Amino acid sequence: MERLGMPLYYLHIKEGAELLLDPEGANFRNLDTARTEAIQSARELISQAVLTGSPLRMHRAFQIDDAHGRTLLSVPFTDAIHSGDKL
Repeated sequence: MERLGMPLYYLHIKEGAELLLDPEGANFRNLDTARTEAIQSARELISQAVLTGSPLRMHRAFQIDDAHGRTLLSVPFTDAIHSGDKL
């Protein structure tokens, strides 16, 4: 559902054939803003893995879906490292 004119996006995590669903979603101004959030979230998950000595699992990706369940974009975790985005 749109809130204050902002579309709802779901940032699911895809790992191989498995999909960890984002049950609530979040409102973002546009798809580019949702992508920026996915990159920031991937960086946080990678950082947490480094701090705890856990596997990095860089093969994962955020799958961004709209409110109708349509997949709009896939953001590989590797983009969190190679991205020129200034967050």
